[in-house]
Amino acid sequence: VGFAATFPWSRARKLAGKTANLSAPGSSMYSHWTFDVLPRARLLEERGHPMSSFDNVVIFTRNPTFGFHGQGLAAIGVRPEQVVVVTDGDPVFEIEHLVEPSDVRTGYYAAPSVYAEVRRLFAGGPAPNTPAELIFLGRKNTNKRTVLNMDDVQPVLDRFGFATVYAEDWPIREFARIMNAARVIVGPHGAGLSNIVFCEPHARVMELYGPH
Repeated sequence: VGFAATFPWSRARKLAGKTANLSAPGSSMYSHWTFDVLPRARLLEERGHPMSSFDNVVIFTRNPTFGFHGQGLAAIGVRPEQVVVVTDGDPVFEIEHLVEPSDVRTGYYAAPSVYAEVRRLFAGGPAPNTPAELIFLGRKNTNKRTVLNMDDVQPVLDRFGFATVYAEDWPIREFARIMNAARVIVGPHGAGLSNIVFCEPHARVMELYGPH
């Protein structure tokens, strides 16, 4: 009772009907969204709660306009009118009927079924015209984790025939097919490398790290 008394209930948002809580820390970022949120929909479905049965689906994100959120929600069968976005400054709800799926990852580790579910969700998209076997994953629109000496790296990539691709330029289903066709992937540490989940087991990955 003492803990509950600390919440500002006077401004609580009431959610009528049945609500699924798919919020997860860090899910404004692609990797956390993909592995911590999306597979939990299957968990609910297996226990008799398909996404179509919910009036509300709560997600946590700082920016709901990122394209991958919409693509992920569509993949798990969530309609736009079901979505309720919670942010750091708006955490208080009064919920009539809450269904809370368990977490599917401990730290950054999960059962193989979690990764298999992500592959299933985005399988079967149209293949790009010329999938490359050697890929360099570039980073766009960010000043974090960039390759500072790209002028030195690019000639090496060109010599071996690497194609530079940007995950941001592709729908997830299509990028899944690009990654599935790749046999060597090179790129700086970041969310783009989460897409190695779509690779075949023989693929090789070189992840570039900074001094940190």
